[in-house]
Amino acid sequence: MLQRLIRMIEDPAPSHVFEFSASGIAWASGETLGFQALPPGTLTVSPVEDNIRDEESVASELRKVAGAAGGKKRRPCALILPDYCGRVTVLDFDSFPSSAEEQASLVRFRMKKSLPFDSDSAAVSFQAQPATNGRQEVVVGAISLEILSRYENVLRRAGFHPGFVTISSLAALELLENAGGVVLAARLSGRVLTVSLLREGVLRLARCVELNGPDFEEAAAVIFPTMAFAEDELGEPISTVWHCGFDEFGRGWQEAFTVPLQPFQSAWKAPAGQDAGMLGYLKATASA
Repeated sequence: MLQRLIRMIEDPAPSHVFEFSASGIAWASGETLGFQALPPGTLTVSPVEDNIRDEESVASELRKVAGAAGGKKRRPCALILPDYCGRVTVLDFDSFPSSAEEQASLVRFRMKKSLPFDSDSAAVSFQAQPATNGRQEVVVGAISLEILSRYENVLRRAGFHPGFVTISSLAALELLENAGGVVLAARLSGRVLTVSLLREGVLRLARCVELNGPDFEEAAAVIFPTMAFAEDELGEPISTVWHCGFDEFGRGWQEAFTVPLQPFQSAWKAPAGQDAGMLGYLKATASA
């Protein structure tokens, strides 16, 4: 999915990729990767409140990473947003109109009651997936325009133009290797748990919740019902659980479940909770 979106971009190739999280900014430029920590409280991930609490501090850290622009023209970059600042969902339709305008109107109508922010003042992007059993499933990403603009503004303030924007969990799915059958991807970034259910590489369910802490038992209470849903609704048990960002996840998993556990994989480095989206984007652009 991400590769298809990237091929549609007409802006110049980005000189940098930035992924934001509450703990800092993961970045990549060419073959160089890094992570710039942010002071606690500088960035607070939320779907309804301002995320960037100190814009000048964030812009200053971005300038340290990127160096001088060497001119007045802003450099193109890719922006990977934290999962919890927006919403990703899979909508199911009996039929889906062919007109792009009608599609957008229908998607916004369906999202209206499920978003914690006003859908009329939100950036909404969607991608239709291959139809199954006569029904059309559509992956939708949405974020408040006010929150999105603050992320984009801080990049412009540091001398960049964000030409491509996506949500981290969607980009991170590129890191799943040979994800055939029914698989589940569980990722923890700070206290935010994102769970994605896929069948033959097609996203069927997406959940994102804020936990009280990075606790296995609390995460398992979210993951287990998703596994039960897969067997009940898809008629097939989960074959593999991909995970990222859990320090003690493997030990607790082996004690509680029998489904094989597999870490996210990347050719650059071992993916962590704060950079899996960036690494997925790099893989997608390398393959596009």
